[in-house]
Amino acid sequence: MLLPRLFMKVHYLFFGVLLGICGSLRSELPPQVYEEMKRNAPEVLIIKVSEVGVTADARGRETTFTYEVIVIRSIRSKMGVKTGGKIVVESRHHIFGPGEVGPSNPRKLKKGETVTAYLVSKRGGKGIYGPAAGGHSFEKAVKGAIVVHRVARVPEPPPEIIVEPAPPPPDF
Repeated sequence: MLLPRLFMKVHYLFFGVLLGICGSLRSELPPQVYEEMKRNAPEVLIIKVSEVGVTADARGRETTFTYEVIVIRSIRSKMGVKTGGKIVVESRHHIFGPGEVGPSNPRKLKKGETVTAYLVSKRGGKGIYGPAAGGHSFEKAVKGAIVVHRVARVPEPPPEIIVEPAPPPPDF
């Protein structure tokens, strides 16, 4: 009678540990997921970094980068960000331990760098934004580019084929 109870306790303990491990696992996303995230980003802006701030958490496992940026061009903005506006972008970077994997961190930006940013509003639209496409949220802007990613053209359906009715019989 004691053995089955002990087995059940060990079973529940094992299951709990397994759930804890699985809950903390993070993995890289496929490229098409990042592309979908970029297409759905509410804010697509070409920005120039004017200030960079860095803070690390107490355990040293995560670093937060705070960028003060000037909007060079607003490609798409649900929050109404205009060209010439100033916003703040916060980006968090997880520091992976040995053997640990996870989704890629957004690239670290430098002062004076110009990038195309795929962003989402944070904190209820108070001018603070975060990455909308994970590790693919900041892309180097090509000099003179209006839009870095061209919009794919939707193919037009083929023209409708009109079949003429058969001519009426000769004695009609």
